Amino acid sequence: MKHYLRLTCLYLITACLLTGLFSPVTAIESRQNVMKTDLTSLTQMIQAKVDELKLPGAALLVVKHDGRVLYQHTFGDLLSLSPSLAPSMASEQLHYQLAADYAAKDNGHAVLVMINGKIVFERYDNGHTATTPHHLHSATKTFWGPVVAAMIEDKLISSFDEPACETITEWKNDPRRSKITVRHLLNLTAGLVQDSVNLQGHNRPTLAPDLYKHAAGLQADKEPGESFLYGPSCFYALGELMKRKLAPRKQTPLEYLRQRILDPIGAKHGDWVHDKSGNPHTPNGAYLTARDWIKFGQLLLDGGRFQGRQILKKELLRFEGSKANPGYGMNAWLNIPGGRGATPNQVSNPKDKAGWIYPNGLTDIYMAGGAGGNRLYIIPSKRPSKKMVIVRSGESPSFSDAVFLGLLFDGKAPEGAAQSARSRPL
Repeated sequence: MKHYLRLTCLYLITACLLTGLFSPVTAIESRQNVMKTDLTSLTQMIQAKVDELKLPGAALLVVKHDGRVLYQHTFGDLLSLSPSLAPSMASEQLHYQLAADYAAKDNGHAVLVMINGKIVFERYDNGHTATTPHHLHSATKTFWGPVVAAMIEDKLISSFDEPACETITEWKNDPRRSKITVRHLLNLTAGLVQDSVNLQGHNRPTLAPDLYKHAAGLQADKEPGESFLYGPSCFYALGELMKRKLAPRKQTPLEYLRQRILDPIGAKHGDWVHDKSGNPHTPNGAYLTARDWIKFGQLLLDGGRFQGRQILKKELLRFEGSKANPGYGMNAWLNIPGGRGATPNQVSNPKDKAGWIYPNGLTDIYMAGGAGGNRLYIIPSKRPSKKMVIVRSGESPSFSDAVFLGLLFDGKAPEGAAQSARSRPL
């Protein structure tokens, strides 16, 4: 069987590459167990020959047993195939492979797909592994909406509409800041000045020594609720509010996040960036493995429930946008028509089918998004019986959510999707 398989694989793939008839899928149905080590050696041999001869085209080797994919390997660039061939890739696994190939081309690190609580696809590239913590950058932000929900449940905060000045008392006599609520801070509609010089990033030499205190001292140059202003100010002001609320417990916001959310779902973080005063960075500090991060996404998808235990109240986990930006709410990006992101090309119109994340539909998608194309997608309604959570980690200067999700869902990018949307901090 081994020799037959070797010869068959070699014949099919070599023929595929040499003849110019680049079928996107070369499948071998086996009736016996296939040894992965033999297949790995085989694919390495073929890949070396492909590289040596600089052969054009692409092929995908898929080995199945009883309808289950046992092994797969890409030769060449599947993304270069004609779009007319994409419909023949009926297998969901092949779509996942296409999306992972796209993600890996631009320094992608990991792609995980979870359906109904089980990981069905997992791949690491460019020297990264399952145990590598990835810097989430601005995807860190999405932890804090659920943290506030937990604080409401624990009666540390009365509601999302609690005035922030009840805790940041120096705002009480200010005509604008006295109107800021916790919800405004979560939706980035508080109107605070965006002091990027002293607050943005994690290693800038001009960063304030105490980021929380500095943000609490900023003025509001717009009326709360009227404008969506993306930047770090609201997150560090929220950090100061949480810090003061948690002071009687002698906990930092990060310690509370661990105790209330991460530990109960069995997720650990790696490093976490802190400022010179010991405050954890709320907008951009987290490092997590893809496997740990996807657990957090599953918690959100299941309405605060994890493996039969209710960690957070479902009714408090409502990711809804604001009038100022329907596409952002509770520190998550929403695929809502009329929503906009952090860059000019991340925009949709109110009459569009869906938002800028995935213009083809699925308006209930929401995500955590950070620089480098770091993404945690929560997809409640891809199929009624198959609810999805997807992680993509990387350090990519260009990354398109629409292209990635189009390949993952359908094996092809949506029409008009930008192939190189700039992936700045989100």
